[in-house]
Amino acid sequence: MAKPRIFISSTFFDLRQVRADLERFIKEMGYESVRNETGSIPYGKDLKLEDYCYREIIGIDILVGIIGGRFGSSSEHSNYSITQTEIKTALEQNKNVYVFIDKNVHSEYETYLINKDNNNVQYRYADDVKIYEFIEEIYSLPKNNIIQSFETAQDITSFLREQWAGLFKDLLAQEQKRENYENISTKVTELNEVSSTLKTYLESVLESVNGEHSNEVITKEKERLEQFHLAQKVFKLGYIGHLIRGHEIELDQVIDSIKTSETLKELNSKLSNIAEENTSEEDSMGCMFDKPALEDINKARKIFNLPSFEPTKKEWELINQEAKSYDIFKEKIKSLK
Repeated sequence: MAKPRIFISSTFFDLRQVRADLERFIKEMGYESVRNETGSIPYGKDLKLEDYCYREIIGIDILVGIIGGRFGSSSEHSNYSITQTEIKTALEQNKNVYVFIDKNVHSEYETYLINKDNNNVQYRYADDVKIYEFIEEIYSLPKNNIIQSFETAQDITSFLREQWAGLFKDLLAQEQKRENYENISTKVTELNEVSSTLKTYLESVLESVNGEHSNEVITKEKERLEQFHLAQKVFKLGYIGHLIRGHEIELDQVIDSIKTSETLKELNSKLSNIAEENTSEEDSMGCMFDKPALEDINKARKIFNLPSFEPTKKEWELINQEAKSYDIFKEKIKSLK
């Protein structure tokens, strides 16, 4: 049976005992702990060591980030530390993230907020002001920024035990809802049959009362129903559902954009603008440049009898790059089994 994979992210030397205690707790819960010092992360020869850590996050379910007073090793790709980049990577991939901050560092963070424009301030509990800048960045996130202070590893494990018990309870509730939805779906099917019968009766009545006008009404309603059914077919496509749930774009906005765009680039621009307008957040819609996404977009085009989008050479490069990254990930997962 598959186990939840929990990635432990922190600096090593100052927090190694906390990391060890946390791994013990995760294993006692029956889950799989992922941390680099125990060989949980497979390293190869083609990339830098830190890049393998970031890629491993693709296959995890939860990341537990622990922030102490040491900045740690800097990432070669940015001004962040490797630990901070791991946390950011998990957030970008919408993983469940829990961030724990050393109690003294957390308390001194308030001092940082008051004096962050003063470069002469010396902080007692953090060896680099970038630690506090990162904490501020996490706090500013609109979601998925669960932050707790801690003194001991037990503070962390007690909090996680309660949180994960809550997640399990939510899962059971969702299973019950799923059964209810299935029952509702059956009822809807029955109602559709009744509706079809009533429609036939109504058309017959209208034709007997006013033949010419009734034909116009019937034709108009048939067209409306046809568009509704086509929209429902589009809604069932996986990537369309992702646009609605993940980017908060309405179904009619997605359909209109797909129908009125001449190129994939134009569609990307339209959906990006709509998502940004609906959420007030920047959204590049990079997820569109993915083979399954493109397939669903072209399926939607086909539903409306429109030609498929043909990506440009640059767009194909982006799509193939994404596919290659996914293939590498699948091979890594196979190697762990």
